[in-house]
Amino acid sequence: MSKRKRVVLTFQQKLEILQQLNEGTRGSVLAKQYGIGTSTISDIKRNADAILKFVSNLDCENQISEKKTRKTAQNTDLDSLIHRWYLEERKKGGVPLDATICAKALEINSQLRNGNQSFKASSGWLRHFKNRHGIKDKEANDEEPVNVGKQLRNFFKRGGFTHESIYNVCDSVLLWKSLPNCDKKSAVKIIACANANSAHKLPLCVVGPERRCATNDAIFYKHQSPEIDSTMFEEWFEDIFVPLVTQRQQNTGNVGKILLVMNDSLWHPPRETLVKDRDNFEVFVVPEDSLTQPMDLVMNQLKTSYRKHLLELLLSKSPCPVKQFLEEFALTESISVISKAWDSIPRTDIVQSWTRLISDVRNETELNHDGIVEIVAIARKITGLEETNSMEITQWLESDKEFCYDSIEYEEFHFDDEVTDEPSNIEAYQSLETAIRWFRNQNECNNVQLATLENLRDLAAAKVCVKRET
Repeated sequence: MSKRKRVVLTFQQKLEILQQLNEGTRGSVLAKQYGIGTSTISDIKRNADAILKFVSNLDCENQISEKKTRKTAQNTDLDSLIHRWYLEERKKGGVPLDATICAKALEINSQLRNGNQSFKASSGWLRHFKNRHGIKDKEANDEEPVNVGKQLRNFFKRGGFTHESIYNVCDSVLLWKSLPNCDKKSAVKIIACANANSAHKLPLCVVGPERRCATNDAIFYKHQSPEIDSTMFEEWFEDIFVPLVTQRQQNTGNVGKILLVMNDSLWHPPRETLVKDRDNFEVFVVPEDSLTQPMDLVMNQLKTSYRKHLLELLLSKSPCPVKQFLEEFALTESISVISKAWDSIPRTDIVQSWTRLISDVRNETELNHDGIVEIVAIARKITGLEETNSMEITQWLESDKEFCYDSIEYEEFHFDDEVTDEPSNIEAYQSLETAIRWFRNQNECNNVQLATLENLRDLAAAKVCVKRET
């Protein structure tokens, strides 16, 4: 006898069942009608009060026909208070912004006796909060959209910024252990940054679950798991962006303010946090999805290049089976491929990616057909991928577009405790920066020793800049 197919009812269906039970319909009849067991009918009847209460709290009525489960928050007191505050704000006629919800959550959590000290109101928490209460993002209105590109160009002119002093940063997820029709849900976060004339292409920052990972002068590696919050971006800004850009100004003799253009991502800290006590730095925050930023285009090119190099690596190990390759392919090896892909992006392409922001000329170049054809040709030379077609390659190239970083199920990676290779300039810089931050908080700290450490750090930073420009 075959098993009955598992059916998960929507809350609309559960309400219908409760109504029919109240009207006298037998549970066995309803079980047959909805394709469920009589025990499920009993559970719905027993939980009637909880179901009705949950439905009454949904933000959108159409969520009743879509939601199927009730997920409980880890801290129900916190969740209840935030939702009550949210409903009150809605009654006043406004819809709180995501950043406002997170700020309020942090405030309420700090006031609770059972508040979690490690609670960060991350993007993952916000998404789950919205899902629990059926809160949908605000629909776009019919008003003419603000021309953010024009605003940004006016900002360039008023601030006297040059193409040398304007930087753009982009962050994205990369499914690094993935091949056509064969995915391993292992991901890293990549932060890419360069200035408008492409004279300064910063080393990539790769954020992953492994505590230690071999790097080179094209890569900074940061450990963070399982999700990223604004602290991670603050560390990138403080430890990587500011020192390397400042060092470049000293090397080139340029003066004036530096401008960083970034989007209004939930995991980005407020502009005020970044520029506080930094007179030489300015930040322009672009509303998320309001325009395609330069490094968004570059990031797409980086991912395509990475996957092409990954196929070439697999081909060089032929006839290694695809499954075996993925099982043996480690994050430290992936870092090397990411570095190769970043180095392969020419300066001219980065300059071209800035065209629309600087001159309002549309230049959102997508991956051309010839690029896909070339990747398909490589794939078909690999044992197990001989039948790969262009549609499958296209889907593979876009596989991480909608992937949520904080839902990743990480695999465990293991590296030897001893590192026999000579430290790279990047590794030396990172270690010295960490040492300086530690030493400043020690009672034994003195200006002479601190200056020595800072000089060594600046030397490492200078070598990174020189290496990148040669």
